[in-house]
Amino acid sequence: MTNQRQQVNCRINESTLTKLKALANGYKYKACPTCGKSWDLHGGVKTDPVQHSVLASQLLEKAIDQLFQDSLN
Repeated sequence: MTNQRQQVNCRINESTLTKLKALANGYKYKACPTCGKSWDLHGGVKTDPVQHSVLASQLLEKAIDQLFQDSLN
């Protein structure tokens, strides 16, 4: 396997993008961007702040790997 990365473009709805940005960069958010409820993302999110596109890539790779492993069983 090569370490070269390929780009995948996809569209997501606006509320999902807002959630992704909040999860990726939670220190900017004191309240949920969709419902307004106050929260502390650092208590539940164990990642350092990253760009939302980086987090999206990590989540997509994890989901694809899990789905692939599930299909082998």
